[in-house]
Amino acid sequence: MLAAVLCLGSCVMVVPVPLPLPVGGGAPETRGAHAADAPVPAATCPAPPQAAAARAEVLAGANAARAAQGLGPLARSPRLEAVAQGHACDIAARDSVSHVGADGSTLVQRLARAGYRHGVAAENTGRGYDSAEGVLAGWLASPGHRANILTAAVRETGLGLARGRDGRLHWVLVLAEPR
Repeated sequence: MLAAVLCLGSCVMVVPVPLPLPVGGGAPETRGAHAADAPVPAATCPAPPQAAAARAEVLAGANAARAAQGLGPLARSPRLEAVAQGHACDIAARDSVSHVGADGSTLVQRLARAGYRHGVAAENTGRGYDSAEGVLAGWLASPGHRANILTAAVRETGLGLARGRDGRLHWVLVLAEPR
């Protein structure tokens, strides 16, 4: 599939490209108003215990990949993290890797609901990876997902992580250029 860029006042780059299976089995899949005083939206499910460590590891790995390309680092955004966590909960509940929410929402709509004003925004999704190292390696091996991580304009990120009913982890990485 090809990457799509849609610009209607704000831009979103979403790359729905399935990733290859990780070595060792499993069945992972991926697709791929900034008001400081607005409340951060609550997640709709609890993040698994390893979420904090996974967030730090994905951020460090993404920043290493960006540095290798001469790009500036991404900063962790609690607001983007909340958007990513909400979507991770949604896709985990539906056993999906879709970029479309159960309510029909797009990334742009979810960012707007969170009060996050942005320029470029991108989203990577995945499921079945048991570790941050695994999902990051999968994303970086996929041209579309890698392009999202290496988009020069994005400066902030948030990672959501939720466990589906079948026990598989669902991952959502949101990257954006704050305005």
